[in-house]
Amino acid sequence: MDLIYITICLITSFSLWLLRYYATLNRAARRRPLLPFSVNITLPKFMTFNLLQRTFFLLGLPLTSIFAFANTIPADIATEENSATQQAPIIQAVEENPFKEQFILSYVEYPGAEPYLKVIQEIYTELGFNVKSIATPALTGITLLSKGKVDGDAYRLGKVVTTFDDLVLVKPELIRATLVLLCIQEVECDRAVLDNSQNTLLTNARALEYLKEVDVRATLIKDEVIQHTVEMLVSGQVEYATFMIDERQIIPKGMQMVKLRNIFLYHVIHKKHAALLPQIEQKLRHKRRLLHTTLFNPKKRS
Repeated sequence: MDLIYITICLITSFSLWLLRYYATLNRAARRRPLLPFSVNITLPKFMTFNLLQRTFFLLGLPLTSIFAFANTIPADIATEENSATQQAPIIQAVEENPFKEQFILSYVEYPGAEPYLKVIQEIYTELGFNVKSIATPALTGITLLSKGKVDGDAYRLGKVVTTFDDLVLVKPELIRATLVLLCIQEVECDRAVLDNSQNTLLTNARALEYLKEVDVRATLIKDEVIQHTVEMLVSGQVEYATFMIDERQIIPKGMQMVKLRNIFLYHVIHKKHAALLPQIEQKLRHKRRLLHTTLFNPKKRS
């Protein structure tokens, strides 16, 4: 750009000087026709040397000004001249606020399950993810995970997960649980409840998977939103419901309980994250021990 600017300045200046020189000679020739040299410059009738000089001046001055102004702007400062100083703050910003891939974690809202959800969230945070947790109905969550719409599910029944080819169980189990029959206080509560077609049982698809070997004759109401279970029992809409409790053996206040069978819940990931499985399982084993120390003390509730 410097070379172009200098060239335009020189051409403009030389043209103006040359026109002025020839104009001077032309005037001198008209005044003194017997000069030892002749000047034979022919211009169009509508143009004089003064007009031509002004034309060059008016064309040359804007071009010179434009290039002079452009030359004062360090156009390449961000990419060439100052690349080192420009790049330094960008690198520093990345180091201070590293980009983290999002990990979407689905979970079922279940009474008392918050500590388990927190453990899973911590694992992926430590692995460098931004964890986003979304509560879903049970069947919706497993469907989203199978389709790859979410990355993992906090806790799922192992027996259910094994029916999906694109899901991976994370071992060991996260929760050792018990499937129970909950009854309101005013009714008799035992396994015979399941055999009586006059009874209405609130349950869900996951619980029924574990009751296949039981001849359940009670009328079934299926609700995949677990939080509705206690609400419907307390409100008197139903008298019986299947429920799941962990090793703390905590049941909703005012309810009777009959144990049906032991079950295991596992953390589950989509197979696209299978490469992370060793790291996830290592962290899970460590955090599970800490969680059990915190949650389960010798004085368990019965």
